[in-house]
Amino acid sequence: MASTFTRKDSKFIWLRFKNEKDDWDQRSLGLRKDSAADRRKASEIEAEHTLKERQRSPGSSSCEDFDAWVIPWLELKYESRESTLKR
Repeated sequence: MASTFTRKDSKFIWLRFKNEKDDWDQRSLGLRKDSAADRRKASEIEAEHTLKERQRSPGSSSCEDFDAWVIPWLELKYESRESTLKR
């Protein structure tokens, strides 16, 4: 998942993201951290990169995958504890 950050030694907003090789990478966006418009643009770029990452590895963070293993695991793990399942 992509994220934006600032550095003390830079006036710009930076982006940390996973590249096509699935390695972490970072670069300056060239957008100033003291500008509200630039911060909004950085958020849009962050969202675009996050979407690209998710499209390259579909299902890695979907709710369907979560429900497929977590719910059955919880039921199995806590089946003997009646009060836990009622909460």
